[in-house]
Amino acid sequence: MECGKYELIREGEEITLRVDCEACPFFPSLEDEPRLMSLTMDALAEAGAVTQLVYVQKRDIEYDETQAQLLSELAVIYKQLVGQKFAYGMLSKPVCARWVNPRYTQIQDILYRTFKSDPIAAYVELKRLAREEKHQIEAGIINQEGVECLQNYYRLLQDTINMLEQTKIVKLAQPFLPGFQPGDRTIYRRLFSPTIKPDFMFTKLMATFPPEGEELASYQIGDTEITVFQMPETVQYLYHMVPPEFKLTEEKYELLDAARKIMAEHKPKRSEFVDPERMRQVFTSVGSDLLDELAGHRGMHLRPKDRDELAKILVRYTVGFGLVEVLLDDDKVQDITINSPMGRIPMFIVHNDFGDCTTNIIPTSPEGESWASKLRMISGRPLDEANPILDTELVLPTARARVAAITAPLNPTGLAYSIRRHRDKPWTLPLFMKNKMLNSLAAGVLSFLIDGSRTILVAGTRSSGKTSLLGSVMVDIMRRSRIITIEDSVVGDSRIIVEKNGRLVRTTVGKLVDGLISEGGDHADGREFVRPENLRVYSMGRNGKVQLAKVSQCMRHKVAKPIYEVRTASGRCLKLTGDHSIFTLGSELLMPVRATDLQPGDHIVAPRILPNAQKPVKELDLTARVLPNAFFEGAEIRRLISLKWRQIKEIAKAFGYSKAMPSAWKRSSILPSEIFAKLSVKIKYAFVKKSASSTKIPVRIKFTSEFLSLVGLWLADGSYDKNSIIVSVVDERERAVVRKVAEQLGLSTKMHSDGVSLMLNSGILKDVFQNVLELKGNAYTKIIPDWVFGLSQEQVACVLRGLLSGDGCVSDKEVVISLASEGLLHDLQTLLLQSGIIMRTSPHKRKDGTLSGRISSLKMWHLLKDEVGLLQDYKCQRLNILCNKISTHDTTDIIPLSGISKKVAVEQLGLNSYDYLNRGFSFGREKFASAVEGAPDAFELHEVLSRSDILWDRVVSVERVDEKDAYVYDFSVPGFENFVCENILAHNTLELPVESLRKLGYNIQSMKVASALTRGTTEVSADEGIRTTLRLGDSSLIVGEVRSVEARALYEAMRVGALANVVAGTIHGDSPYGVFDRVVNDLGVPRTSFKATDLIVVANPVRSPDGIHRWRRITQITEVRKLWEEDPLREGGFVDLFKYDPQTDSLQPTNDLLRGDSDVIKAVAGNVKEWAGNWDAVWDNINLRAKIKQTLVDTANKLNDFDLLEASFYIRANDEFHRISEQVRDEVGRLDSERIFFAWNEWLKRAVRK
Repeated sequence: MECGKYELIREGEEITLRVDCEACPFFPSLEDEPRLMSLTMDALAEAGAVTQLVYVQKRDIEYDETQAQLLSELAVIYKQLVGQKFAYGMLSKPVCARWVNPRYTQIQDILYRTFKSDPIAAYVELKRLAREEKHQIEAGIINQEGVECLQNYYRLLQDTINMLEQTKIVKLAQPFLPGFQPGDRTIYRRLFSPTIKPDFMFTKLMATFPPEGEELASYQIGDTEITVFQMPETVQYLYHMVPPEFKLTEEKYELLDAARKIMAEHKPKRSEFVDPERMRQVFTSVGSDLLDELAGHRGMHLRPKDRDELAKILVRYTVGFGLVEVLLDDDKVQDITINSPMGRIPMFIVHNDFGDCTTNIIPTSPEGESWASKLRMISGRPLDEANPILDTELVLPTARARVAAITAPLNPTGLAYSIRRHRDKPWTLPLFMKNKMLNSLAAGVLSFLIDGSRTILVAGTRSSGKTSLLGSVMVDIMRRSRIITIEDSVVGDSRIIVEKNGRLVRTTVGKLVDGLISEGGDHADGREFVRPENLRVYSMGRNGKVQLAKVSQCMRHKVAKPIYEVRTASGRCLKLTGDHSIFTLGSELLMPVRATDLQPGDHIVAPRILPNAQKPVKELDLTARVLPNAFFEGAEIRRLISLKWRQIKEIAKAFGYSKAMPSAWKRSSILPSEIFAKLSVKIKYAFVKKSASSTKIPVRIKFTSEFLSLVGLWLADGSYDKNSIIVSVVDERERAVVRKVAEQLGLSTKMHSDGVSLMLNSGILKDVFQNVLELKGNAYTKIIPDWVFGLSQEQVACVLRGLLSGDGCVSDKEVVISLASEGLLHDLQTLLLQSGIIMRTSPHKRKDGTLSGRISSLKMWHLLKDEVGLLQDYKCQRLNILCNKISTHDTTDIIPLSGISKKVAVEQLGLNSYDYLNRGFSFGREKFASAVEGAPDAFELHEVLSRSDILWDRVVSVERVDEKDAYVYDFSVPGFENFVCENILAHNTLELPVESLRKLGYNIQSMKVASALTRGTTEVSADEGIRTTLRLGDSSLIVGEVRSVEARALYEAMRVGALANVVAGTIHGDSPYGVFDRVVNDLGVPRTSFKATDLIVVANPVRSPDGIHRWRRITQITEVRKLWEEDPLREGGFVDLFKYDPQTDSLQPTNDLLRGDSDVIKAVAGNVKEWAGNWDAVWDNINLRAKIKQTLVDTANKLNDFDLLEASFYIRANDEFHRISEQVRDEVGRLDSERIFFAWNEWLKRAVRK
């Protein structure tokens, strides 16, 4: 292999010189290696100017256009000088030879050797020679003849020097030339800084430190080195990262590259990405084994620790997200921005300490495409020109993040990404103090009021940190206090699809939960529950995307209450209790609404897709089942009988067979299915039949596309006779499917006497269809068997193809299927959702007694054609005609914005106000999405609406259908709070992270009450239920966000429990009056009820005067007084306790607080004997809390151990504070702050040492 062999790669205006350095005896570094620079100059002299230099040696070492130009300029001069032979004919004068020849030898050495490998040294040498010649000429020590010759030589030297001084590299080097010594390459290290991309990854990284940067901070995350630099001539900091993969030995590089090439041959499918955790475990295991094997072949000794590290890197660059994962390992990185075009621009981040930073990481176009493919598979949604926006969640082993991706045509230069980290651990008040969101005094006041059971609303704009602050309020609640939730339920016969042990299953809620509880459930709070393993349900995230989510708890309890049936325009129907919530459109996308509050014409949330990521089921193994009156035969059976002869005879005797019967089996080489099952062995090749003379079929039936289509054809129009399967098939393409299956099973087909149907004459196949595949019933009772729901999406499509081909009709207006079975039609509607196909059904029977399902929009026809298809040619042709129609406004698939929200959307998206406001047209989904794509500043809600997985299904009826004493059921789905049931999105009742809080030792109580608006129920009302619970002890109610009419119920809770428990929640608003306006005017809470709010904490982002930095800060803490009637702002109802001071960047107490003029704090004090009327004692306790929290922060800073500020330790510290306070009060009769702090501080010292 030749060192330095190169090729030119042209891509548009980009010209890359790619040099193969695998055989070179040096590392390819222009700044360090003169041989590489010489080789490059030769190549550039031949190839001309380029825009990028790439050297390949197990890595790609890349120099960008700016650096490539430095050498390209020199290569032009070199070529020019060499071509002129420098002397320009001066040597043709024999008289000058005496003077010039010795000097020409020096020039040759500089030009042919030094210039190519060290151009700065060549320039310095030429300058030295010029000075010497000038001195000799001016000194008069050379005769006139020599002077004339040397003057020409000097001019040539000077011309060459002038040319070099015009080059960028010499200009940039000028400040560093004093003291320069030939051979010293320090200057080149300042001018050249490559990006390095190992073969096993796509991302480029500028590994060397910037010499001109000023180091501001450095730290390590695992084996990754992080350094932050202040760069000259820019306001952005540089976040410089060196991950472990850039510090591997050559042996490990080669090993990792070989492993990646092997693993890259496996292209992960969408099904694997649906469960990223499981996929990573599999790939890590496979990668570890592969690395061990490759290391063994190469004679390398690989320690387990090294192997695990390499496997981790390998997974990162095969099925992972490369250096994005390394960035997210750093807790201080909050946001990552990746702009287009890829390969030219580094990633940008938002750092906790330094704000906006650029990085030394440059993602390439192949990596951007790779990420897009993985995100498509993770989300199950498209990202292409038709759908240029993708919003999804990225779950990594060490972090969770929200990812937004855009592409052309929305982004003309290609893919771009925005990634925002989610914090896994709860925030605490000391953590916020460390980040300067609030100070210790404000934390002390909040702690005092939380312990004083006040009602708190945390307000703020988007991304202001209000939800995180609410989490810190929860953590500050004493663990002995009870936290309550209010729940509601669905009825047991509601159909639901779940993933159980990795396989999708269709069942009913009652059957599922009853079965789990019977295997081992618990009792608590008047209900039964079970914590299932490996159970997931379809849920919807805040981005409007449907995905499978883990169920942490299943519950049931008995009630006697009305049951309501909600029916929609698409034919979906859900039965639920009157107080159970489903979802409609709100200001934050999903707004819960109770069944009793729904009216015909309302639009509720239904999924438009149920992603199926199941792996294909390859075959049906009949040996795994006991088949009555069936026998296995074949060569393997013959060998098995010989091998297990004694055991077979014993089993036959136990089953009551005669002594002679096993011998008969042996002679015929057959074995009854029930006997085989007791042997607990597996066989691959055998046949099964019912009797000696009957037909036989293979024991392993391949699930081919034809076999699965036959299942669909039977569901459409199939039946049985005594020993046959009958399928009514008229078209030759349908018949070909039946014949193909017969050939697969070694059978033949026969025409039925009706002249239309084909028969498969096989008693054993009939038994398999009927009893194993559960293909039962008649035209009125058929349903799709449960096992079909566990097939892969492609396999399900085969079943649907058969069903739609058998009973479907393609007219000139729509695709229609008519079925007599309501259950079969519902199953078809559900399975079509796996392909995103919406079929609308009607509950009204036609004259022939059938129910119809209709697919009526252009988009759905295309999906039907591409994802499912039809068997008959004439139906395919008609479907093609439908697909070629021009799209029209689909009045059934709309975005149901109304009122002011609709007006805002019209103005913001530039839509026709006359059509949508005056004439009252609804927004069609496709039209709305197109408008959002064209709007440069579309609201987030509009963006989510345009690309969500939501079908806004119109309610056609809400009827009370029953009242009975029966079980009702619910699921807890952490992080989602909803689940899909009967193809409608139902509310998950447990809105708090119950399991997480329970693990931290909290006393959590779920409470079942009726809606305040529900009548005719035996359950207690919400307010009475809360009063009853509060009598049992302090209880706290935490509401994630106040955003709907349910605010009324929340304020009922506030008013009932104002002196007994903490009630807290978040709400959108930028000021106390903004909160009042939203709660009273938007959400309809009476003014008097609003007075139940004690405290409003406003969190908003602030910016530095230069606009460079952005921080989250609490900007206002305001108490709500009670002595006002109409307007709290005008009547003094709002009193600030703290206000943000931008001059000091801190939260400052107001004079009202310092004077003790706080009704809320006094109200807390009034309930404590030693504080009542004693402001000094109250203020002393607040300062004690502030001092304790500040000490905790100071200790964490001093020890550089910030785990002390995390919830797990902070809760212990908080408990210890309360324990010590109680102990001191018992000892001295009062709360002595000095003694309390001393004892607590001693505890802290001991806890830290442990």
